[in-house]
Amino acid sequence: MDEKRRCGTCKYWVPETKGMVARAKAKQPWPHCGINGKTKLGDDKPCLAWTRRKEESIKDG
Repeated sequence: MDEKRRCGTCKYWVPETKGMVARAKAKQPWPHCGINGKTKLGDDKPCLAWTRRKEESIKDG
C-alpha cells in the first residue's frame, strides 16, 4: 500500500477547525471524513472511497 494513501491525503478528509469562534460555529470541529462523518486523523487508514487531492496529484505528475 502506498504510504501517501492516508486520510490526510484524501479530498474528502476535513481537517480540525482552528480558532475558538470558528470551532464554536462549526457543526463538526474535529478532523473527520466528509463522506461518513467519522472522526479520522490525518494518519488513519483510508476507506474505499479514498480519492487523492487535486494538489497532491499535480505535485506527483
